[in-house]
Amino acid sequence: MHADDLMRSAHIWIVRIDASYQSLPLHFLTAGEHDRAARYRLEKEYRSFVLRRSVLRLLLGSYAGISPGDVFLSAVPGEKPRFLNSPTPAIHYSTSSSDALAVFAITRSGSVGVDIESVRAFEDLSDVAHDVFAGEELATIVSERTEAARVRAFFSAWTRKEAVLKCEGKGVLTNLRLVNALERGEGLRDVNVVKGYACALACEEPSTQVTVLEGPLTVDELVRILPGTVEAAAV
Repeated sequence: MHADDLMRSAHIWIVRIDASYQSLPLHFLTAGEHDRAARYRLEKEYRSFVLRRSVLRLLLGSYAGISPGDVFLSAVPGEKPRFLNSPTPAIHYSTSSSDALAVFAITRSGSVGVDIESVRAFEDLSDVAHDVFAGEELATIVSERTEAARVRAFFSAWTRKEAVLKCEGKGVLTNLRLVNALERGEGLRDVNVVKGYACALACEEPSTQVTVLEGPLTVDELVRILPGTVEAAAV
């Protein structure tokens, strides 16, 4: 795996965050990250945050050729997350998680946004769809003939919109209907990751090629793929 590969492409990693792990060196998380993790009341949420943050550090450290503990990440509310001490040209990243999986997008081709959601039916799907989608986006959902197809279309549209918002660094908007993700054109694409999940990627550079790497991996499997990074983290 080489950072130079990211110049015209985005790498997608899918990691299981529900599996047990043994080999992950959690000591490279910062005091601030441990404090954030401690705020989660549920063990599942605590564990998910720790694993996602640890995996992000492992991946960025591997691409940058530094220890995961030396990766400096921005933590400013309302601003797009950044790899502050990334080597030049800058490495951009985006992460998302849903249920058992987390997805990580890493590139050097410009800003990026990724979102993943487990596809599941819920009672007020139609009301929510009309609240957050309009025009062309809404049509992709309501035009479906079966409930199962409308559910799939809803989460495809949702992940596209979230990916675009993350790529543009807009955060949470009060009126999501004002953002038509489909206007992104070639810079937005659906990513086929795992059955039962919808995933989308938005790239600042429309010509960015997408490479979905091995996955879904357990954390232990990821650690074995990145042995050099893990050894550096243990120093």
